[in-house]
Amino acid sequence: MGYLDDVGEFSRPPAPGSTMLSIRDRIGTDHILASSLWATGNHDARVLATLVADAAQVDDAIIAAWSAEAGTL
Repeated sequence: MGYLDDVGEFSRPPAPGSTMLSIRDRIGTDHILASSLWATGNHDARVLATLVADAAQVDDAIIAAWSAEAGTL
């Protein structure tokens, strides 16, 4: 299954997650943004938050909180 792209050519849709990964690549690591994204409660924002969070700043408390809240989506 495919779709017509911007120039009217038939092509395959992007692979699941590929858009999120390209967004992560453009943003890079941004822990403040990750915290803000997580706070929205939006599923896609939370997924992106896990991709841009700074691993050096993620402590046990953040992991516990995000893990507990992940089940509330």
